[in-house]
Amino acid sequence: MASLDVDEHWEKLLSESEKHCVSFARVILNRPQWLVMDDTLPQLDPDARDRIVTLLRGPLAHLGLIDIGNGGTPQGVFTRTVEILAGEGVAL
Repeated sequence: MASLDVDEHWEKLLSESEKHCVSFARVILNRPQWLVMDDTLPQLDPDARDRIVTLLRGPLAHLGLIDIGNGGTPQGVFTRTVEILAGEGVAL
């Protein structure tokens, strides 16, 4: 907390996991109806991921959540999933 008033280039100093945690802090403060994530949970360290999942199941349970990823999200995080596979006539 001592660094909150320090003016730095935090995007260069924070780890990717820390940047994602700051993003989730913004979600808690703004309480949007929907959140779109791009393969975020697998990029978090295990402790941060557990805290975020607890938030998603508790205070952020109202959130409509779309997670776009490659399947690296731990099992049981989402109640429903849709898997879109490349097939005939589909280009990725």
